[in-house]
Amino acid sequence: MAKVTLTKEQVKRLNALNISAKSDDAARKGIIDLLAQNDVDGMDDEDMDTLLDLAESLIPEGGSAAAEQPETAGDSNEESEAEELAHEAEEETEEETETAEESGDEFDGMDRNALKKYIKENGLEVKVFKSDSDDDIRAKIRAAVDTAETAEEAPAAEEEAPKVKKAEKKAPAKKAEKAEKKPTAKRGVKLDPQNNEEDMKTLKDALTELFPEDEFRYDAVKSAGVTIKHKGQNSNRALVLIENCSLQADGSIKCNLYFLTLAKNLEVLDNADIAYEKCWSGAPFIKGTTLAEAVEAISAVKEHLTAQVKKIDKRLGENRAKMEEGFSKKSAAAKKEGAENAPAAKKAPAAPAKKTVKKK
Repeated sequence: MAKVTLTKEQVKRLNALNISAKSDDAARKGIIDLLAQNDVDGMDDEDMDTLLDLAESLIPEGGSAAAEQPETAGDSNEESEAEELAHEAEEETEEETETAEESGDEFDGMDRNALKKYIKENGLEVKVFKSDSDDDIRAKIRAAVDTAETAEEAPAAEEEAPKVKKAEKKAPAKKAEKAEKKPTAKRGVKLDPQNNEEDMKTLKDALTELFPEDEFRYDAVKSAGVTIKHKGQNSNRALVLIENCSLQADGSIKCNLYFLTLAKNLEVLDNADIAYEKCWSGAPFIKGTTLAEAVEAISAVKEHLTAQVKKIDKRLGENRAKMEEGFSKKSAAAKKEGAENAPAAKKAPAAPAKKTVKKK
């Protein structure tokens, strides 16, 4: 079984609960023991973030930094994890885009010597300097090939150039042109819902039937997307993250979709025949899908997504009520003890009063 690594946010929340643990198993044991001390049992099968939310709901207000605002503790963690997921996916996408922009022809597979040989064999007017990187040389070759193609398309150039030579030079030029145009279509125009209201509206219009705004919250993320959260009575927990959204030439929107609450319930996706991968945090996600396909996938499992967060919200409420009841009992006991000790406290100053007697 793979070892589960705690995230920085989880370690921070554990420290606030005075639980020092380096592994997931040790952390779970510490939280479950804390819950058991507060008469909360049967939590062994819950995921780490659910356990943390429940434990934080037991901390008295002002007891620690994590408990000062128990309603938002889970919300903060979900937002942090969603941001981390989005950031990681954005970096992966940028790497893929850069690769796409630089690939697509035979020059990518050539090393420095092969590139210089190509220049010589094809008579390209390209000068290679020691300071040039291999990518610089490739860029010069592509530019020279494009220039050669343009020259050959001119009537005068066509009469002078041998047909065989034309065929030799034109083939790589077409590949280079294809490589240059392909990434543009693949990448599309990235949306910016954080700073562009129209882009946010575009996403909401596609998702609002599934997630009406009176029940769900849309939080824009830096990586061109949104985290959708359920508005619970005790916490706002994230359900899905849709990020790296880009408008394609055909009008569709390409994106990545994360199911944030199904890390421990992958069978839900399996039963719905949804193909997915697992990210570093264990959350299942679909990479490079369209927004329309994402909506379809979410629709197939929405009942399970919402049932999970509603169950967590209910348990948070129950434990908060139990916590408040315990405080009320302790407060009542303290008042009673204070009342019983009050007479003894009043008798103490009465003793010196007897000494004040007039002498005859």
